[in-house]
Amino acid sequence: MTNLVHMILNFIEAFAFPFFIANYFNIQNKRMFISIVFIIQFTILNIFHFQLTNDFILTIIIILSMIISIYLFTKQLTFNNIFITLLYNCFIYFAAFSVLFINKALTISFQFLFSLDIDFFLFSCFISRILLLLITFLLLRKKLNLSVSFDFKYWSYIIILEFLLLCSMGLIIYSLTINQINNMILMVILICLTLIFILFVLNLYHLNELNKNKIEFEKSQQLRKFELQQINALKNVKHEIDALNHRMFYIYYRMEYLLKTKRYEEAYQLLLSNRKYSSQYHIIVDTKNIVFDCLVSLKINDLIANGMDINLCIFISQSKFYNNLLFINSLLSLFDCLNTHSKLTVHITEKSCFTVIKIFCSDDIISQIDNIEKSILAMSKNYKLFYELDSSSLNHIKISLKRENFENEKDLFVNTE
Repeated sequence: MTNLVHMILNFIEAFAFPFFIANYFNIQNKRMFISIVFIIQFTILNIFHFQLTNDFILTIIIILSMIISIYLFTKQLTFNNIFITLLYNCFIYFAAFSVLFINKALTISFQFLFSLDIDFFLFSCFISRILLLLITFLLLRKKLNLSVSFDFKYWSYIIILEFLLLCSMGLIIYSLTINQINNMILMVILICLTLIFILFVLNLYHLNELNKNKIEFEKSQQLRKFELQQINALKNVKHEIDALNHRMFYIYYRMEYLLKTKRYEEAYQLLLSNRKYSSQYHIIVDTKNIVFDCLVSLKINDLIANGMDINLCIFISQSKFYNNLLFINSLLSLFDCLNTHSKLTVHITEKSCFTVIKIFCSDDIISQIDNIEKSILAMSKNYKLFYELDSSSLNHIKISLKRENFENEKDLFVNTE
């Protein structure tokens, strides 16, 4: 009778596993797959029950037989094939452990009702198989996506990690089932946990590398966006220049006609009415530092549009230092402090490992001295620098910043989305 019950339990487990795999992966010839794998696993389960007692080795053989069967029917072996196979074995262990826990709790709490006999153990096994069928049904019914899109070549250690976890769970459940544990089992569990820890650390390093690659990709995307912005800005400038050239050609042609016909008053009025076109031009900074060029050009032209006369002289190398938003924002905030002046002369050059910023104003900067020093103080939090103000007329600012690599590279580029 006991053997018959064990065969029924093995029948349920041997059927549930291939049934889940066939439907989850939508394998062709499902019936054939389920039938063949069922016969193989049912035979293995019965052999181990009647001849051997090592459930740990049984689990390994069951997993290998399933993986080989999947490969023979699908002609491929992917990360998901192995991952889902191992994951379903975790569900089997979960069902067994849940019932085992309930079994222990009931036998301890209600010893006067239950005895630790074989009948109660078989009853618990039936409950575990029903729980396994329920888990299988819910996973397939809800169509839960358990798959992960990993490349087996680079993520094979995840499979090893999952297998070691499965081995540890199997050994623990086996020890609880037979109600005894020896030094050999403890040693194997300890080895598994040690390997799991090592693989976990390797996984962290791998994830860190992926995160770095992601940051590099995002920065490249940001650079591409700024390049497109710069190209669009250049296109707009070209269109404006073409329109201005066309307009100026008409003005010169009209002016020549008015002067030839001695209509001087009309010529003078034409000159006055079109004087504004002579100031409609754009300054484009081109230092090969795309982010710096784009943002500084926009700021300079904005100041010019507000009536400021700016003389600009920039000689700097191509470097990540200048595309850093901390540097650019500091420079632009300095321009904002001086936006009340009618004329600025700006020199940005390099000297050794320092970037030297010189700004000459049309008049003194006494009224803006507080804001200027606040801006320089904020700049000093991110850079090693020293600065000086012209003590005679207070119309000259000189700042020297030391160019260094940035540890916090996430601040290098702005998000334009």
